[in-house]
Amino acid sequence: MAHIVILGAGIGGLPMAYEMRDLARAGDRVTVVSDGAKFHFVPSNPWVAVDWRRRDQIEGELAPVRKRRNVAFSAAGARRVPPAQNRVDLGDGSSLRYDYLVIATGPKLAFDEVPGLGPLSGYTQSICHVDHARSKQSSPGSRSWRLPVPWWSVPSKGRPATGLHTSSP
Repeated sequence: MAHIVILGAGIGGLPMAYEMRDLARAGDRVTVVSDGAKFHFVPSNPWVAVDWRRRDQIEGELAPVRKRRNVAFSAAGARRVPPAQNRVDLGDGSSLRYDYLVIATGPKLAFDEVPGLGPLSGYTQSICHVDHARSKQSSPGSRSWRLPVPWWSVPSKGRPATGLHTSSP
């Protein structure tokens, strides 16, 4: 039967693994390859940055979830993919053969390609990864994420009610 390998266990790869498992035949295998053992819910990164959530509230272990869904898992990460050989070489030196390959690894941020770009440069911020959001949350005296944000509510007596919201205490 077929072996379906999915590279990436984020908001693209994990749902794809579940869909493939649901659509696959009984004898087909589904394997997810990730470079870590945890799932991070990326859309919640802004909440971490403004102290509305902690990292542990937006991440979870992949092993129990994928086990319930009968999906194999490797946290070794992919090193290279020789497509002519239908193989994924993993970070631990092993390899996986596949019949079908789905690549859902997400972006590789390239802050170094633009001078001054990225959270380490001091000129820009990022919440693309939970570590970036968390570093802003835990930086003593950092007010970058605590700027006032305008908000609007429903109209009151024909006029829109406006206000100012800040996440600072």
